[in-house]
Amino acid sequence: MYKLIGTDFDGTLLNDEKKVPEENIEYFKKAKKKGFKIVGVTGRTLESVKETLNIQIFDYLILNNGSNIYDVKKKKTIYDKSIPMNTVKEIANFADNYAHQFSFCTFSSYYIYKNFINQHLSFIQEIKSPEEIKEPISKINIYLEDQSKIYEELKKIRYYFDNVKFFIMQDSGNDRKWIVTIPKELNKKESLRKLGKELNISLEEMIFFGDGLNDLEVIEGVGMGVAMGNALEEVKERAKEITTSNEEAGIAHFIKQILEKTE
Repeated sequence: MYKLIGTDFDGTLLNDEKKVPEENIEYFKKAKKKGFKIVGVTGRTLESVKETLNIQIFDYLILNNGSNIYDVKKKKTIYDKSIPMNTVKEIANFADNYAHQFSFCTFSSYYIYKNFINQHLSFIQEIKSPEEIKEPISKINIYLEDQSKIYEELKKIRYYFDNVKFFIMQDSGNDRKWIVTIPKELNKKESLRKLGKELNISLEEMIFFGDGLNDLEVIEGVGMGVAMGNALEEVKERAKEITTSNEEAGIAHFIKQILEKTE
């Protein structure tokens, strides 16, 4: 019944040390041999993914929460959507008085504006102004120091900008929330749908693993939405199944069950 396995990264595919458990890699390989397409679906950029793992374990990558789709084997971008640069600048000006930090994400890089902390990662660059960015922006993260105001500020910024999508993001391993901006009408589910059309695979024929708020739409939208054991309660409530945690190679645990049913 299922033909594609998609997975979020942080808190899902990766353990708490930001490593991929060997069991997950092993069962991805077994699933590939059975004909499954393996797709990484993440809010990360391409270089951030490459810094973390060997991307050859995937057939495709969906990056920046759905803004980019990358064919790993062909080393080719097959879908690329960006936020208009004038809108990027307007959002930065609008939120500058209350934002603690911004990250502007391109296909490959992070540009950090305000309160930069050197993380010694090659794909992260500090900027003094958004005007310095000369490549298309796929996603903007807006971080607030005062978390109690985040929903209030989300409501305001949505009122003034209706040509992009804003949502609140939170990972399972972090209490911090932030505002994410992506091109309008995009999310992980819609980009999986676009990829599925290319592969002749419907959402109903997909399995997806997730843990955070940006996984909700795809968890509910695919044939088998699976929450990790460590997922936020809201994600678990909307998932069709719950597997073990990211520390217990929950993806491998679930894929093993699926493959046993196909034998």
